[in-house]
Amino acid sequence: MFLSACLLFTVQPMFARLVLPLLGGTPNVWNTCMVFFQAALLVGYGYAHFASSRLKTGRHAVLQIVLLAAAFLVLPFSVASAGAPDPNANPIPWLMMILLTTVGPPFAIASTTAPVLQAWFSRSRHKAARDPYFLYAASNLGSVTGLLGYIAVIEPNFTLVQQSRLWTVGYTLLVALIAFCAVWALRNAESVESRSTGDAPASEPVSALRRLRWVALAFVPSSLMLGVTTHITTDIAAVPLLWLAPLTLYLITFMMAFATKWRIPHKWIVWVTPVAVAWLLTTFARRELTLSQIIVTHNLAFFLTAAVLHGELAKDRPSTSRLTEFYFLVSLGGVLGGAFNTFAAPFLFTTTLEYQIGIVLACLLMPAWPAIPRLKASQWGRFNPWDIVLPVFVGSLAVGAGVLLRNHEIPPRASQTTITIVVLVVFGLLCAQRPLRFGLAVAALLLAFTYGWRTPLKVMYQVRSFYGILRITHNHVDQRLELKHGTTLHGAQSLLPIYRRSPITYYHPTGPIGQLFITLGPTGRFDNVAVVGLGTGTLAAYAEPGQSFTFYELDPYVIEVANNPGSFTFLGDARNRGAKIDIVTGDARLKLVTAPDARYDLLILDAFSSDSIPMHLMTREAFQLYLKKLAPGGIISCHISNRYLDLKSVVAKLAEDSGLVCRIQQDSLPVTNNRRWDKVGSVWCIVARKDEDFGELKFDERWELHIPRAGDRVWTDDYSNILNTLNW
Repeated sequence: MFLSACLLFTVQPMFARLVLPLLGGTPNVWNTCMVFFQAALLVGYGYAHFASSRLKTGRHAVLQIVLLAAAFLVLPFSVASAGAPDPNANPIPWLMMILLTTVGPPFAIASTTAPVLQAWFSRSRHKAARDPYFLYAASNLGSVTGLLGYIAVIEPNFTLVQQSRLWTVGYTLLVALIAFCAVWALRNAESVESRSTGDAPASEPVSALRRLRWVALAFVPSSLMLGVTTHITTDIAAVPLLWLAPLTLYLITFMMAFATKWRIPHKWIVWVTPVAVAWLLTTFARRELTLSQIIVTHNLAFFLTAAVLHGELAKDRPSTSRLTEFYFLVSLGGVLGGAFNTFAAPFLFTTTLEYQIGIVLACLLMPAWPAIPRLKASQWGRFNPWDIVLPVFVGSLAVGAGVLLRNHEIPPRASQTTITIVVLVVFGLLCAQRPLRFGLAVAALLLAFTYGWRTPLKVMYQVRSFYGILRITHNHVDQRLELKHGTTLHGAQSLLPIYRRSPITYYHPTGPIGQLFITLGPTGRFDNVAVVGLGTGTLAAYAEPGQSFTFYELDPYVIEVANNPGSFTFLGDARNRGAKIDIVTGDARLKLVTAPDARYDLLILDAFSSDSIPMHLMTREAFQLYLKKLAPGGIISCHISNRYLDLKSVVAKLAEDSGLVCRIQQDSLPVTNNRRWDKVGSVWCIVARKDEDFGELKFDERWELHIPRAGDRVWTDDYSNILNTLNW
């Protein structure tokens, strides 16, 4: 079971990386793969339930081995013969078919290991056979090991081809171990089967409401896991690999819930969780918390909440006669939770509201809080008017405190904020005696903190898609419109008429990209320019009459924003000056294939201003494509500003691998009391076939020749090591 779970949680990121270059790196690749794997797990658990309840151990063992062996027909994994999808069609059906015909069969049959082996074990003469659920802890330990092992060991040291072969070796070992278990189960089940016409004991009656509760207890932690990940990576900081912590904690809570040794008592977790939830609510109101405090607070609250719900799930587990049905319904809840966050939430909400909804649902499902002995703990029970009155009072008090702080311009010092929060938390915890009251109180506080405490910010436009949350805000201090993806600035434009057409932020004339255009542009070097990533279209401010700028943009909402004269006018102003501005919708790497060879004098990669980098644009194969489209004497410019990753060595290694020259400038603003409102510090690389192609810039001391670090490997479609780029 441990090995099976390891294989399942290494093949998921591995296969997604395998198909990523074919689909242009769109986030839908990860979303679609995740839902497919959850659905495949559900199919596997459904088969396990059907076969275990219908077949005796002997026949089931034969069927299991046959299915395991049949999966070798698609091993090792390869998508080399799949070809690329139709760029004019929705790629999701193509991706689903590839998943179904390659990784789907071995994944689905391997996912049946946990319920099948537990069912066989429950029919044996072993002394622990009456309660085999403890084995589920081994499965979850394997999941955690596989996930962490892939990120830390497998991906940095093995190519995708090697990973596929290693997975096939592991799968072969799994088949051998399951065959051994089948033989053991047959030998130890003889005495049981000799006393019964079937393997399973008398079926335990289970009501529809109890089944629904199992689904709900699995649904909420699954939704919360994705919700906290989206909230942290989108609304706080888009740190690569930040999703790893919630997923790991999620698996650990399952392991804790079903373990029989070295487990934390469930009542201790129930005692602590409301306090953690109450403290979590304060992060929606307080702004003085650091990034690390926010990450720790959200992950800790998620861990405790998931531990409580999974603990309740384990406490309510049925007898072994319903074991496979139980696991099937738990899997169903997980699939529904993932589908809600992945598919429904982006269309229903313009913010990460599904996270707040998950918190409220978790509180409604929690057991009564036993921390105050004098107050009688109660479950839902009969309706009590105080279940409505007290949450309304708590929410009103919170709103009043927020209005008071804002309207009277009282500085939100830590002492004042903390005193107010303590009062609110006390009322909130008193509500925890009844789940309905506690859940409604939490909902009231979330609404109050979200809309009553924060300084009003004029949002001109906001939309959410699979690519994230896009927001246009009016910055009254600097008198400009700003486009943000989550918290990452993607461009801005001054509202002052004198500066209306001036490029600002990362693209300031005194910055690296401004130096490139101002120094080499007037010499006629850049007649045809390609830009990967549109943003606000700020780079069009450098387009002169007769020049051609082609922007490649993946997100149609970004194109809509940049073309809207009511928000940003860089593109319209450039067209009015006589420049030719074209926008190509789709992934740049896929679309550049159709562009004429040797067309572009300057190719700007501006897809890296967000902290989540599209790795498929920074590989050997990608740079070979860029060189093919680059005119003689042309330059590739990469914008690699990033809060958490150091990409300089990655670009330098790609340049070295292709026999190119790389220069890098890290433009940091001086530390002064009067900051430059119109400029943002940035890091840019310029790459060319020879140093002379840089013209006068090769004599500019600000542009330094950069050599990759010793021992670094070049990134390819088959290999990347993002851990090596993290600023620890």
